[in-house]
Amino acid sequence: MTVPRAAGLVVLLAIAVTVIVMAQKPVSVTDFQFTAASNSQIDAAIAYAQSQIGHTTGPGKASWNGNCLLFISTAWNAGGITIGSSASALSYWNSDPEGYTKHSESSYSVVPPKGALVFWSDNQWTPNIDKGDGHVAISLGNGSVISTPAYPYGANVNAVFPFVLTKRPAGPYHYLGYMMPMDKVAVVPSHPAPPAATLVPVATPKPATPSTVTKDGAPVTSSAKSATITTKAVAVATPRPAPATPVPTPRPVATPVPTPVPPTTYAETVGGISNTWTNYSNAGGNEGPQIVSNRTVQITCKLTGFKVADGNTWWYRIASSPWNNNYYVSADAFYNNGQTSGSLHGTPFVDTKVPNC
Repeated sequence: MTVPRAAGLVVLLAIAVTVIVMAQKPVSVTDFQFTAASNSQIDAAIAYAQSQIGHTTGPGKASWNGNCLLFISTAWNAGGITIGSSASALSYWNSDPEGYTKHSESSYSVVPPKGALVFWSDNQWTPNIDKGDGHVAISLGNGSVISTPAYPYGANVNAVFPFVLTKRPAGPYHYLGYMMPMDKVAVVPSHPAPPAATLVPVATPKPATPSTVTKDGAPVTSSAKSATITTKAVAVATPRPAPATPVPTPRPVATPVPTPVPPTTYAETVGGISNTWTNYSNAGGNEGPQIVSNRTVQITCKLTGFKVADGNTWWYRIASSPWNNNYYVSADAFYNNGQTSGSLHGTPFVDTKVPNC
C-alpha cells in the first residue's frame, strides 16, 4: 500500500549564502606635469644675463671666468627661481639635483627654448667626454646663448658674452642638450585593486526522510494482508551551529618615543667679518647674515667647495642661529686652533676635529 505524506512534515530548505566583497576602484598611474617657469621669470633671468654682457666679475667680485654655473644660477635667482647647485656644469647635468626634465641632444637641430640651461660635457682643458667640468649657458630661444668665457672663445673673450650655438660645434664640444627650470614630472603611484567578489557556496542538506512506524513499533510491510496502519511523521531537527568563540583583542603596546639627541657641534671663532652663502660650491646662491669679527659660532661639519683667493677649499656649515645649518662660510676665516683673537696669519685653514658633512 502507498503511505500518504503526513501533515506537518518539516521540510528543510537549502540556503545559499553569498558573501560579496565590494571591490574598490583601482587608482591608475597618472602623470602630473608641473608648470615650468613663467614668461615673466624667464624674462627676468635673461634680463640679468644680458645686463652682465661685457662684465668680468659678478656678485662679491667673483670672476665669471670658470664660473659658468654660478652665472646661470645668479641669473635665475633674479627670476625668482633657485635652480640648485653642483660642483660643476657637467656634474649638474649628470645629477640633475632639482629633477628637471632632461632633453638630451647631440646636435642643434632642436633649438633650446628661451631661458633653457644649455649644457656641454667638456672644455678646452679637459677635452675628454664626461671627464671635465663641462660648460653651461642660458638660451635666448633663437639659437643663441649668453655665456661666461667658453672655448674656443676663451682665448680672446674674458667677459660674459652672447654667441650663436653653431659657432661652437656640437660634435667636437660634446653638446649634451638642455633643461628648463621648473619643468619636471611627478608620478602618483597606483594602488592595487582589492580581490574581486567571492561567492562562498553553502552545502545544501538533503531533505530528511520521515521514519514511518506502526502503533506497536513494527515496521510497515507491503503485504496486502496488513491491517490499516496509522502513521506519524518524525521530523529531523536542524542542528544549531555552535556559538563562535570570541577572540580577545590584544591591547596595543605603547612604543616609547626616544628623546632626540642633538648633534655635536664645534665652537669656532672668526678673525674678521665673514660672508655666508647658501651655495658653498661657488660662493653664491643667497647671501646670509655676516659673522662679525671675533664672534664664536657653532659649526656642524666641514666640506670642500669654492677655492678662495688664498687657495683654501674648506667650508663650514654653520649650526648657530640665524644660519641654522642653511648657510656656509669659508673655513679660512676662522682661527681653527682654539684662538679667539689676534692675527689670522699662520693659523690653519681648517680645524681637523670638525667632521666631514
